[in-house]
Amino acid sequence: MHEDMNLYDGEHAVSIHPNMSKEQWEEVYRTAWQTFYTPEHIATLLRRGASTNCSMSRLVGFIYLFSSSVPLENIHPLQGGLLRRKYRLDRRPSMPIEPVWTFWPKFAWNFASKFGRALRLLTWLHITNTRIKASPDRYKYTDAAMAPVLGDEEESETLELLTHSDAARDAVDHARKVAQLTAAVRTAKAEGVPALT
Repeated sequence: MHEDMNLYDGEHAVSIHPNMSKEQWEEVYRTAWQTFYTPEHIATLLRRGASTNCSMSRLVGFIYLFSSSVPLENIHPLQGGLLRRKYRLDRRPSMPIEPVWTFWPKFAWNFASKFGRALRLLTWLHITNTRIKASPDRYKYTDAAMAPVLGDEEESETLELLTHSDAARDAVDHARKVAQLTAAVRTAKAEGVPALT
């Protein structure tokens, strides 16, 4: 385990992985965020929100926060915010104070570059959101993630989530049995048959 307690957060590797170096492990973490929050997938999330009539302004805010925190600040979204403040004299006792002539230019450049990237993302989100909300077919949009889970044989044979392991298949079988028993109890109640104990 790493001895620096400042690294115990959501984005630093603090223990040894059996197959990856610390750098590889942390890169996999960042890649997972980048892979999920692609422009295409963000547009899909906005289409889903628009079709279900959710609060689009809140959705855009959440998407902005979650898609920008790791690439901009390399921190988990729940540790971030809209503006990161840094103070030159806020250093741990063991760390030297950075001189004014290096701290402020570096801070200004860092702030400007991150602000530019954030503004570009917010502009794109606003334009995409406006276009999707204005679409006459916004309420007709659907995809596999929005489809109700029916639990039928065909679905449980084709969805990878339900078939990728023995445990997943057992869970599907268990859920199917519970659904059958629940349906049988409802039918018995509707017909006035006393419930089994």
